[in-house]
Amino acid sequence: MTLSFRPATEVALADIAALFTRAFDGYIAGTRVIAPLDMSEFIFGNNVNLNLSQIAFDGDQPVALGCVARQGGTNRLAVMGVDKPYHGKGVGKQLLTELLSQAHQRGDHTYILEVIEQNVNAVKLYSKMGFEVMERLMGYKTSTLEAAPDSALEQVDLTEVARIATWYGSPTLPWQVSGPHLMRLSPTNLAYRLDNAYAVISNPDAASIRLHAFITLPDYQRQGQGTRLLKALAAKYAGKTWFIPALCPEQYGGFLLKLGFAQEQLNQFQMKTAITP
Repeated sequence: MTLSFRPATEVALADIAALFTRAFDGYIAGTRVIAPLDMSEFIFGNNVNLNLSQIAFDGDQPVALGCVARQGGTNRLAVMGVDKPYHGKGVGKQLLTELLSQAHQRGDHTYILEVIEQNVNAVKLYSKMGFEVMERLMGYKTSTLEAAPDSALEQVDLTEVARIATWYGSPTLPWQVSGPHLMRLSPTNLAYRLDNAYAVISNPDAASIRLHAFITLPDYQRQGQGTRLLKALAAKYAGKTWFIPALCPEQYGGFLLKLGFAQEQLNQFQMKTAITP
């Protein structure tokens, strides 16, 4: 099967959203139904460049999408999906080959992505295409986070935490928890500080609160400030379930397990390949 490719700018947003929904029907992490508004939020939140993103066509039928974000000479495959009737026909390989070729033509040097480790076929595809595992990314959840009110807890501006995450965060952090990504979060997400520890959380009005990011300044780590911060948040927003999606580097999991978080069943690999000059 020979496919053609068009930049996502040439395809209606509603058609991209419909293709996304079809591609992730029955997905290992759960079916995702994406409306055009959701697609728009995904594009903005993930810094997706629609000029670089590609839609694969079989004749006039859109059959796969690859959404690409770019920072400097590094590209991130924000999502790649193939319509279910086209699974097992080499469509994903053709699309990924096209994306890597375009990055090479631009003079970019690196491609990164995240893939669910338990999605064996996807991991095999990326490995065959030259991607190597950088690290394992874990997810965590708890509905019994210990609460301890603390008068030192204060709300701060998201941009303050984003700057700190950019300055002090590991350069290998997934883009979704990096400083530039935090800058793009909607106003319903909130940032907090307790002494020298910082956290960003999702809308606390919901029953489940996502912990987008947490960081303690280097000179104050291992002094319990991060623990106090999370316990203070649990007290401020009592009765909530707290979760971190599978974007937390494995080496940080011990801190969360000690606080009573449980590890989620699905995790991800962060993978990378160098683009040959």
